[in-house]
This record gives sequence, C-alpha cells and structure tokens, in this order.
Amino acid sequence: MQTTNLQNIYDEVIQAFELEEVTEEMQEAFLMQFGDMIYEAVTLRAVEELPEDAYDDFDALIATNPDIEDVFAFFESNIPTFNDLVIEETQNIKSDLDKKFAEYEEGVEK
Repeated sequence: MQTTNLQNIYDEVIQAFELEEVTEEMQEAFLMQFGDMIYEAVTLRAVEELPEDAYDDFDALIATNPDIEDVFAFFESNIPTFNDLVIEETQNIKSDLDKKFAEYEEGVEK
C-alpha cells in the first residue's frame, strides 16, 4: 500500500488543479484557501467508508484533537482505497468549482 502523507495529498491537489507551473507561494495560498474544503470532503467521505469495527478507534482518536496527518494516517490504515478516495474528492471539488466558474463567466458575458 502506498503511504499517504500530507505532502502527497498536497501534490495531488496541485496536480488536480493544474497549479504545477505557478510559484510555490501561490500554491501555498491556494492550499490555505481550499485546504479546509478538501479536508472536510475527504474526512466526510472517509468516515462513510470506515469499517464499523473502526468507529470506536476513530472516536478515541478524535477525542485527542489530532492533527490532519494523524487523521489521514488512521484513514489510510483502515480504508485500503484511501488514496483513491482523496483523488476522487479532490476531483469532485475541482469539478464543482469549474462549474461555478463557468456559470459565473456565463453570467458576466450576458
């Protein structure tokens, strides 16, 4: 199984939003702006995918006020397809944002 760490997730987000060519500062600003949205989407989906026998362990982890890396490491150890889930949720957010931008541009053109 591929190890997920926060940098791998950030790299996936940068790639999904085609930000490889912008400066590192701009990438960081983007991640700060949209990171919470992506984290929330991934977390909600991962909780849905958790096996029932992992719920108590997840509750115990959350009670410790963990950082994002600990939460994602927990998901990775309990959800074999977690890496794919991160990519899917990132793509879903990108698709939603693309639609909203297209609707905005269409409205501006009228």
